[in-house]
Amino acid sequence: MRLVDESGFGALKTYFLANLARAHLEMGKPEDARRCAAEGLALARAIADATNVPGLLIVQAELARAGRQFDEACALLREAAQVTRSTQHRRWLVRCLMAFARVLAAARDPAGATRITLAIAASPAATATEISDARTLAGQLVADVDPVTLRNLRAVAHPSLDRLLAEIADASAPDRTTPSAV
Repeated sequence: MRLVDESGFGALKTYFLANLARAHLEMGKPEDARRCAAEGLALARAIADATNVPGLLIVQAELARAGRQFDEACALLREAAQVTRSTQHRRWLVRCLMAFARVLAAARDPAGATRITLAIAASPAATATEISDARTLAGQLVADVDPVTLRNLRAVAHPSLDRLLAEIADASAPDRTTPSAV
């Protein structure tokens, strides 16, 4: 980080801060994750570099989810979805969708979360790891989804991942601001 600061490569610094934020989150250091994500997001916006913005927003959303601030988490993920869609950085597509599924699951919308995870698991655009993660979360949700709803979710054609991302990004109408509305 010192070398990046000295060289003035702001875009590289946002990349490092995004990775540090994620690492701190995964290590159970929420305050460090929050600090790195906020610093990275402020820098990315200041230099107009949207490349790492979705990852930084996802970290902030996961922190909000952990604090049971579901509306805030959804708002952050909507912004992440909008940036992902506008920049077409494919690496954030499934990460954004999985983060939204985790928010829905925590907010007691297991059917909405299952819809997303089943679509990821069925998508040829998802990697093997992403499919495995989606199947794991879907398996955890099965007991919480009404059997008829689950059967219906499994029977219908799954939306494309781009379509799901668009649904999240466009969920700005007043009746679509809560986790259960998406």
